[in-house]
Amino acid sequence: MSLNSGDPDRWRRFFLGANSSIFEIIEQVIGVAATDHSKEFRLLLSRIAEKLFSQHLSGCTCSHQIDEFYQND
Repeated sequence: MSLNSGDPDRWRRFFLGANSSIFEIIEQVIGVAATDHSKEFRLLLSRIAEKLFSQHLSGCTCSHQIDEFYQND
């Protein structure tokens, strides 16, 4: 699999083949990247954080939905 592949189905197959939760994989990958590639990780950290917190990925399109989420917490 190309590391630059943006095809979500290819990545889904990759993660399914790992026999582990995608969230466990993410946690481990962050640790490995921070340890083994610390300079590059620091350079890309803001871009990674932006993706994590973007409304596009969360499926949220309205700010009131965010407010309702935290009020019900």
